[in-house]
Amino acid sequence: MASEAVEIQEEIINLRRGFHENPELSFEVRETGRTCASYCQSLGLAVKRCCAELPGKDKYGVIATIRPDLEGKSIALRAEMDALPIQEQTELSFCSRKQNIAHLCGHDAHCAMLLGAARILSNHKDAFKRPVQLIFQPSEETLSGAKKVVDEGFLANVGEIYGLHVHPRLKIGKLGWRSDALMASPDELSIIITGKGGHAAMPHLCVDPIPIAAEIILSLQTLISRKTDPLDSAVISICMLKASDAVNVIPEKAELQGTIRSFSATVRDFLHREITNMAGFIAKAHGAVAKVDIIKGSPVLTNDSERAKELSEIFNALCDTKVFKSLNGGAIQMAPIMGSEDFSYYLEQVKGAFAFLGAGDGREDAPGFHSSSFMLDERALPLGSALLAAVALTRASC
Repeated sequence: MASEAVEIQEEIINLRRGFHENPELSFEVRETGRTCASYCQSLGLAVKRCCAELPGKDKYGVIATIRPDLEGKSIALRAEMDALPIQEQTELSFCSRKQNIAHLCGHDAHCAMLLGAARILSNHKDAFKRPVQLIFQPSEETLSGAKKVVDEGFLANVGEIYGLHVHPRLKIGKLGWRSDALMASPDELSIIITGKGGHAAMPHLCVDPIPIAAEIILSLQTLISRKTDPLDSAVISICMLKASDAVNVIPEKAELQGTIRSFSATVRDFLHREITNMAGFIAKAHGAVAKVDIIKGSPVLTNDSERAKELSEIFNALCDTKVFKSLNGGAIQMAPIMGSEDFSYYLEQVKGAFAFLGAGDGREDAPGFHSSSFMLDERALPLGSALLAAVALTRASC
């Protein structure tokens, strides 16, 4: 796997640069999907399209299968295709050609790595004992594409699934993994406080929702510091407060918006319940009403311990090969992060593992995910292709 990946590294890098120059958003990954589908078809893979945003709309997601003639549950590999609505601020020769759209989370690299793995695996398909399914998924950035893949039935015959994400602050040659919860569940929170508006000079005739909102904001933090087990990480962040548009008017309403993140379904449910109760009680105490809306996002991303451990062992073996030894790489257990990934929808259905592939120099101050200056070390690409191919071949031939 290692030498084969290095042999095609120029092709993998060129694919990545092509995707980078031509980014597409959300479910509108028409050309990206077309490129991935055509490439897989050129290798003799069976290709289907998936993931229409709405019924009747075109499907730009790609499901490519190697050896669909074999029985048994498939081994699946996944890459995301969508970019971000951000203006790129790099000086790369292959910088985004589109205004306010750019690949600043590495999804261009993920597609290229998976296509490289497809080429490698197509050379070893006679060793398979069950199919290998490649998922090129739209709309990860909205945390909705993976659920579409699941809802459309493309995981029905999958037994295991694996995914990688390049990391700009993890040193090249490293693989960050965990045997349990790796990424948090993200929920959107809205609290609308309705009081009684009026003139700023006569607050005694009003029910001012702004100090009520302030009290709710501060009180919510006690749910984390005093009502949640310190060993169960969670965070409530209120990031928006909308109220009056005038300096001399006490508004009738104030709205809070933010997010709730946690690593446990139990803690998640507890926070949802307590936020609703707390906001309601505080508002009522001041003669106001609080309406709480919580939109559940993707689940906690929890790896299967055995699958994650095997992924790390395969990576370590690749790092010991002659072509990758100069990277001084290896797998490392990383701390869980409060960011979110819709790969978690897959891991709710089947066993598998998700890990971060080092693509930086290890600096903590390097531009991070979604930064307009996001960059990655392209030496990570053949290593990523080799890892995806190796884990798929290992699992599909046993």
